[in-house]
Amino acid sequence: MAEMDEREEISRAMEEQIYWNQFESTKHHFFETVELSRSELRVPKKFAMKLPVKLGETIKLRGPTGDIWSVKVVETEEDVLLREGWPRFLYDHLLNEYDFLVFHYTGSSSFDVSIFDRNGCMKDLRMLQDQFEIKPHFFKVMNKEFRSKLLIPKKLSVRFVEKMGNIIRLKGPSGNVWKVGAKTAGGDAILGRGWAEFVSDHSLDESNFLVFHHTGDSSFSVLIFDPSRCEKESSHFVKPAARSADLRGERARKMGKLPAGFTGGGDHEREETPISKMQCKVNPKMKGKMRIQEKNDTPAHKTMKLPKELTLEQLQDLKIKHNQRKQQRR
Repeated sequence: MAEMDEREEISRAMEEQIYWNQFESTKHHFFETVELSRSELRVPKKFAMKLPVKLGETIKLRGPTGDIWSVKVVETEEDVLLREGWPRFLYDHLLNEYDFLVFHYTGSSSFDVSIFDRNGCMKDLRMLQDQFEIKPHFFKVMNKEFRSKLLIPKKLSVRFVEKMGNIIRLKGPSGNVWKVGAKTAGGDAILGRGWAEFVSDHSLDESNFLVFHHTGDSSFSVLIFDPSRCEKESSHFVKPAARSADLRGERARKMGKLPAGFTGGGDHEREETPISKMQCKVNPKMKGKMRIQEKNDTPAHKTMKLPKELTLEQLQDLKIKHNQRKQQRR
């Protein structure tokens, strides 16, 4: 048990290191809630410290309408603050107390900002732009019932299942896609069958915030945030746990009863992501250390000591087993 916990801790440290130091800076997000009593916005300390590039004295914020606002950055001993220009951004977007903002770093001290109202839906800004399109993006704070089902915000419920069908594709930060059943009940739209697997695989708890961006048809990409208001690094390294159907498929394949292309239960798909292009190699001259290298063998700039020369793939498998043990205890 102690060895498993140690490996789990090492896995988390590796994931954090790779997320901040290996991923492109344009992969990073943070969120904040609006406080109208404040004339400034505090950038999450973790984001400001770990973003691999330093923000300039002025940043550019592109709002949902496509227009751009310039905002001055003030760095104190404790915080990085958005000040001059920030009140104007609030005013121009008709922001209310506790509206929810997601900042996506796009490079060159610039961010795209998504805005959600307190109901969890994309904010209606048609008053600002006649052609503004309200997309079915939404966010959810995990509540006590989140493990078995997810309620879609009321404003989307009526058209959600009708327009998107009974199967929703959720693309996690890792690039894997989970197929989740959608249904209506008592006027609510609910994600049910398959949702528990998404929760388990991503180790979600009540401190997590999820943002769902509609990417077309019945597909959403999902961002997962933790209490630091930054992305949950481990969510970028998740692969689906083997379900019973997957295990049966693997046994059948070994017996020659299934084609090599069979993927078990068929509930998950894989798309190319930055981490899938990496390989974890152990340098034989550095026993007990791991080097993260890309396929072109360009060495990473950091190393980490690991017991028994574990690969990242093995650590991911350990994470799955750890999640399964937690599920069994409930």
